[in-house]
Amino acid sequence: MILLSFSASFASSYEIIQQKGVDQRVDYKSLEKYGAWDDRNYALKKEDVDLLEGAFRKGGETAGPLPAWFRVKLRRESGFSPDKKVEYRNYLNIFLQQEGGWRIDDKYYRGTRVEGNQYKVITGGNPQ
Repeated sequence: MILLSFSASFASSYEIIQQKGVDQRVDYKSLEKYGAWDDRNYALKKEDVDLLEGAFRKGGETAGPLPAWFRVKLRRESGFSPDKKVEYRNYLNIFLQQEGGWRIDDKYYRGTRVEGNQYKVITGGNPQ
C-alpha cells in the first residue's frame, strides 16, 4: 500500500509586505485578486495596476494563476487597452517557460492552488 501525504506540498507560506512596494498608492495585497502572488508585483506602480482595473471592473476578465506583473507585461507588449479583454489562460505555459514560475523570496515555484476565490502559490516542497 502506498500512502501519499500532500500537506507539505500544498502549503502556501508567504507574507505580502506593503513597504516592499515601489508605489505606496498600490495596495499590494489586493493584487492577489488578479492572480497568484509573485514578488515581482512589488515593482508595479498605480499606473500599471490601472491597466488591469478597467477590464476587471467591466467583468470581462477573471482571476487566474498568472501574477499581476505578468498581466501588465502582456498588456504593455501587446498594446491592449485597459478595457480590452485578454485570455490570460493562453499564456500560462509561456509564463512558466519564460519566467520560471512564481518568485517568492528569491525562489521559484511552479504550482498554484485555489484557496477561496484566490490563487495561491504552493511554496512547500522543493523550490527551484
